[in-house]
Amino acid sequence: MMHDTGLFSPNELTLIGYLLFFFSLISFLWYFYVVLGVCRLMKTHPSFVLIGSHCIADLWTMMQYVWLSFDIVLKNKLAASYPLATMFYNFGWYPGLFHFTVVAFNRTHIVLDPVKHDRFWTQRISILFATLSWTLGCLLSVTFSYILPAESSAYYIYVPVNFAKKTGESLQENMLLYTELSINAATLIPLLVAYVFSLAYSLQLTCRQHFGKAVDQITLFTKKPKTQKGNLKWNVQQRLWIICIFNLMPSAIHVFFLTFQPHTSTGILALFRSFFGLFATMIPSVLLPLFSTLVRKNLPFMPQKACVTTVAPFTMTESSSRLRAAQTTFGK
Repeated sequence: MMHDTGLFSPNELTLIGYLLFFFSLISFLWYFYVVLGVCRLMKTHPSFVLIGSHCIADLWTMMQYVWLSFDIVLKNKLAASYPLATMFYNFGWYPGLFHFTVVAFNRTHIVLDPVKHDRFWTQRISILFATLSWTLGCLLSVTFSYILPAESSAYYIYVPVNFAKKTGESLQENMLLYTELSINAATLIPLLVAYVFSLAYSLQLTCRQHFGKAVDQITLFTKKPKTQKGNLKWNVQQRLWIICIFNLMPSAIHVFFLTFQPHTSTGILALFRSFFGLFATMIPSVLLPLFSTLVRKNLPFMPQKACVTTVAPFTMTESSSRLRAAQTTFGK
């Protein structure tokens, strides 16, 4: 079944295979490199298990892209059947989606109520949600690969051998579509809430600073002990730019592509969707070191030097108090 003629010629598929192999291998190695830095930064943090589990799911998915592209170059000589190949791919993809959703709710909670967030998101809770994500993800993978397999190869996510031939309207295909739409919608809604509240709070900080009021007098949207105000104000300000935005766009665009399911799909559109899937998986590994000085400082072989991180409207130097804020920001 993997040897069906798709929307591209054999020569075009070979070129695509080489390109996908290059980008997927580089992405996998870079993601693994960044994960090492994040693990060094968060190894004692309560959310270490949740973040580490999410990274494993992403690395598994990216490794399947490497294997797939290598198989395309060899003209499907290593390919298994569609259901088996798709099941292996989805062992990382579906758990990754569930992890993404859990982290979205986690980050909404930390913006809406930072004090209760620290009390609720313990290591035990992180282990519980990570286990549920893997269990539900693997069950979905087996279900859509063998129990309710789609009739059209377009819905087998292990692409781009056929690059989304015409899709059908079977019950299994619609279930697969709406399942992924539901997971992505569950991710987008809390991220939008977190973004709106963070943006509002950021504007509040900016306005009060311009009107000359002390930053320590600014209150959050939730009640908290007076002794914690100084620690929490920087966390919320940082979340606006680092947490909410970089996870919102990939999921939003993925929802668009899932909704734009294509009886009239062209090979170029399907090819773009395939490369976008790789991009959406690895984008955190680019933005984390880009926006976080602490992540960069913990990357292996990275030169150590004193840094100043600017997040409008404030500028702060590295300090022991900032360490906890950044760990909270990137770990939850």
